[in-house]
Amino acid sequence: QINNQHKMIDDTTLKSTTDTYLIAYAEASKLIVFSREARRRKSTDLHKIPDVCDILKVKHFSDPVRFMEAIGYKN
Repeated sequence: QINNQHKMIDDTTLKSTTDTYLIAYAEASKLIVFSREARRRKSTDLHKIPDVCDILKVKHFSDPVRFMEAIGYKN
């Protein structure tokens, strides 16, 4: 469903197939996503994890310290 609405998967290489499952699982389970992936640069590029998380309102972080704080990890 995600790829149908927000193109993430490269049809030739099938790269990023698991990204759609990761985001769907996080959305359904109310989890937070961590990814070091950058946002897409051009509107013609495939959507990236941060782009789709924003669209679907799935909380996500690219900074590991902020992610650990968000999930309640205390060192």
